[in-house]
Amino acid sequence: SIWIGVGINVLIAGYLGRKEQDEANDTVTTGLILSFGIGLILNLLALLLMKSYFGAFTQNPEVDALCLKYMGVCAFMQIPNMVHIAIQKMIQATGNMLAPMWFQIAGVVFNFIFDPLLIFGIGPFPAMGIRGAAVATVGGYCLSMLLAFWMLFFTKQQIAVRIHGFHFRWTMVRRIFF
Repeated sequence: SIWIGVGINVLIAGYLGRKEQDEANDTVTTGLILSFGIGLILNLLALLLMKSYFGAFTQNPEVDALCLKYMGVCAFMQIPNMVHIAIQKMIQATGNMLAPMWFQIAGVVFNFIFDPLLIFGIGPFPAMGIRGAAVATVGGYCLSMLLAFWMLFFTKQQIAVRIHGFHFRWTMVRRIFF
């Protein structure tokens, strides 16, 4: 996610510096498609490979069961993680370093607060054990992603998602990666 985010950041900053707004906005759109797609692929790979992966490290059925409970939920953080980091780097490319920090902090605080509530079943929350820790983690990533989307779509930014006139280009994907 950082690799893609940094590639997006560098391209956007360069396009904005050269006053090539359409190219910067195409990079935003391409970056969102790319981060969502790779997040989905990683999500599916995690779900498909986690049983054999954890089996390679332990023969203890209790440890294996705990790992599968945790990752059975955490596998779903791939899309929110990829997307929120991509948007964070997009906004940072415009020179705004503070706002992306705040939606990242919001996710961490969410996780910090909901970890004990969901692990131990405090108040109205059910005791979920290790699965509760995973739910809090994924919830924190989802909150960060939602705040990032809100900022990108509903606040004034130097960049925007380009729908009309956008054409997906593999050359831009290559430039994001390399």
